[in-house]
Amino acid sequence: QLTNQPTNQLTNQPTIYACGPEPMLVALRRLCRERTIPGQLSVERYMKCGFGICGQCALDGYLVCQDGPVFDVEQLDGLRDFGHAHRSATGRRLPIR
Repeated sequence: QLTNQPTNQLTNQPTIYACGPEPMLVALRRLCRERTIPGQLSVERYMKCGFGICGQCALDGYLVCQDGPVFDVEQLDGLRDFGHAHRSATGRRLPIR
């Protein structure tokens, strides 16, 4: 709990927390990296099983159902699918529009 942390660990540094359409999250990730602002983004992926067996929610090595859905902006750097592709209910890879 925050109230149990020493006050010298608290900062006034802004942090971005966001969920929404993936193109918006891509823009926010870029903003965070350009301005060195910490951020956590909630990534949406279709999840069939919800506990990592089916791989439907895979995002370049991460399983959104297990490793997310909230990721630090640094975790999303260099991911091939983030902002570019997602999977349909049938598992087909589709472009993000």
